[in-house]
Parts: sequence; C-alpha cells; structure tokens
Amino acid sequence: MKKTIMIWAITLCILMAGVMAANNALTWSTPNTTDNIIRSATQFLNVSVTYGASNLSYVEFYLTPSGGTAWLVGNDSTYNSEKNRTHYNVTFDATNTSDDTSYTLTAKAYNFSANLEDTETLVVIADNTKPNCTQSSLVSGATYNPVGSVVTVTAVNASGCNLKFGSNVYGMTESSDVCTYTLTNVPEGTYNVIVTNTDGVNTTDCTQVNSVTLDKSNKVGTKAMYGEIAVTEGAKKSNKTTIIAAVLLIGAAMLLLRKKK
Repeated sequence: MKKTIMIWAITLCILMAGVMAANNALTWSTPNTTDNIIRSATQFLNVSVTYGASNLSYVEFYLTPSGGTAWLVGNDSTYNSEKNRTHYNVTFDATNTSDDTSYTLTAKAYNFSANLEDTETLVVIADNTKPNCTQSSLVSGATYNPVGSVVTVTAVNASGCNLKFGSNVYGMTESSDVCTYTLTNVPEGTYNVIVTNTDGVNTTDCTQVNSVTLDKSNKVGTKAMYGEIAVTEGAKKSNKTTIIAAVLLIGAAMLLLRKKK
C-alpha cells in the first residue's frame, strides 16, 4: 500500500511539473522557425505564451552573435492587471548586425518575483542591406586583352561577386566594397558581360555591358579598361616606319647641303 501511494505521489509530482513548465511555455512568433531572417533595420520581435501568462511579469529579449556576447535588445514589462497577456514584444535597431551572420535570439520570461520561468531561443540570419553593383571599368563596344586586363566593379554591402562573360563565370576578389578580377586567358570573342554580387543572402546584377570584345592583339587592354586608348600592333609598326622615313629624309637633306658647299 505504501509503495502504491509513493508511486502515485511521484506520478502526481511529474504531472504537476509538466503543467507548470507548460503554463508559461514561450513560442517565437516573429521571426519564426520558417522565416528566421532579420529583414530590416527596425526589427520587431514577438513571442507568444502558449497557455496564458497568469504568472508572468516581463520578458527580456537578447541577440547573440555566433561565438559572441549576448546583447539585451529590449524588454516588455507592460503591466498586465488582468494577468492574461498572450504576447510579449519589442522593437530594436538592427543596423549594427552584420549581413549573412548567424545570431541567436533568446526570450526569457520572468514571474512577479523576478524568477526565470521559461527561455526560448531561435537561430536567425541577419539580412539588413541589399547589395548594389556599379560597373567601374568595362565599356560597351570596347576591346580588351583576355590576358592581364582587370575588371573592376563597385559592390556596396557585398561579400562576393561573379563575373560572367557569356557562359564563362569567374569568381572576383572583394575588398572594401570593390570587386576585381584579372582576366587570365578568357576565350577570345564578343560578349555581353554581367557581374552579379551577393551579401550571402541576396544577389544583385550590375547593368549589363554589351558587345565587349576580347582580343589578344590588344596589347594594352588593361589600360584601355580605364579609358586610355589601346595601342594596336599595327599602330606600333606604322609609328616605327614613320620614324625611319624621317631619319632618312633628314640624312638626305644634310648630304645635299654639304654638296652645295
């Protein structure tokens, strides 16, 4: 009989503990598990209390970067005279978060004795700024050398860029909002060129540059990309011929003057 009473007592304690734990169970409403991205500078955070909030006084909200220190972003302590609140929420400025970075959101619910009743966490990805892209070097209709020419774009808020010559795709190097790529034996031909940049979450295309020709006979294509005139091999030969003719002409004139004396 004593054993039976003890078993029932233990069972009752377990059930009561389960009810107490469930009484203030928090659930993330905004953001939620299927839409877990900080999407704007002013972020709205909201948790619901599954079984009512008769014993809750306030909820604190924290944001913690991966491997970093928790940051208290706000608390909802609005007095609830009826003690029947089912949602707690705050807004905070998320502009200091980094794009494509993992953060843990934590909601902590406290009772009227300031004791912690429940904690709920959610892992989110920051996405505050959409990258933009501006062509800095390529010019429509221009010709460049496919070996050694440098393509440059301004890529604000981007973490990486891809350069596309037709179906040929090349990863660019990003540093301080500028993406660069030095052409290394890209197939010769005429292309419509697009640069796509990304912040890890969103992508943006630069304005397409049309009819860009890659030709190895363009010996200084790299300079041409920055607006200087490319000197072709034919032009070099023409200049050399002109110089030789000028030297011969001067020599002939000097010889004629000597004969007259």
